[in-house]
Amino acid sequence: MSSVSGRNVDLNWTTSQETNNAGFDIERRDARGGTQDVWMKIATVSGNGTTSSPQNYSYTDRNLTSGNYNYRLKQTDFNGNLSILI
Repeated sequence: MSSVSGRNVDLNWTTSQETNNAGFDIERRDARGGTQDVWMKIATVSGNGTTSSPQNYSYTDRNLTSGNYNYRLKQTDFNGNLSILI
């Protein structure tokens, strides 16, 4: 889930459970023509390892220039395996 406040975008997500979760890389791309296929890593948020409880996460992307952006998460486990979550 995301929301916009001025030039900032707030990203919030929840996991229902986690297994071996090292964390999430947050990636952004410009949704306008010409750069749509270029994803850029903008941050990493630490995971909570292994848990059967829901976990809430958030990140604020600050001071963006005017435009349209897409975001995605790459979840990485402690073994180095990754999954792209959209």
